[in-house]
Amino acid sequence: SQDEITILIRQGHDNEVRSLAYSEDGRTRVSSSDDTTVRVWDMVHLEEEAVLREHSEMVTHVALSPQGYLAAGGHDRKLCWWDLESQSLEDSYSCAAAVTSIRFSPDGRYLAWGEEGTSQGTKLCIQSTASAQRNVVRGFEATNGIWALAFSPGGTELAAARKNGVVVLYSFPDMVKIAEIEHRVAVRALQYSPDGRYLAIAAGAEVPLQ
Repeated sequence: SQDEITILIRQGHDNEVRSLAYSEDGRTRVSSSDDTTVRVWDMVHLEEEAVLREHSEMVTHVALSPQGYLAAGGHDRKLCWWDLESQSLEDSYSCAAAVTSIRFSPDGRYLAWGEEGTSQGTKLCIQSTASAQRNVVRGFEATNGIWALAFSPGGTELAAARKNGVVVLYSFPDMVKIAEIEHRVAVRALQYSPDGRYLAIAAGAEVPLQ
């Protein structure tokens, strides 16, 4: 909520908060901000645990895996992997453009992220979370920037929203296109229902269910 975001700013961040993520047990929250930091919060004692400084520009997206990994990305075209328990940087990767969305698969085995559109095109990237396989990144060309991602609850589908209003549904993890939904305006957010039967799409002032 807005109250929660305001509390985080007052307690630690020096600029606008861009993204929030909770651990599965609800005891830890992570926030990212225009102040270039990622902050880890103890939600039991409502205290700041750590400030993670690895980015040089605003950090717009964070995500947490069930296994305790933290992924963060933003305008500096860098994707960072952190071990949440030790709060240590495990890996970092250079991206072709600003990172615009990050999502772990429900089982935590994969990380998906989208990049802003450039003259060289846009990539939707898929990476294994296994440490021995993280250097292999599968990139899929996408028209316009990727603005939102969502996994179905079972992890068998990945929805990707493009800046031009097109939402593409892929089977996962083979990434075969199974459907395409068009809107007149940019899609800002995606969310599957808990049973996976519906996909909510935030496009302009509308939130249609597909």
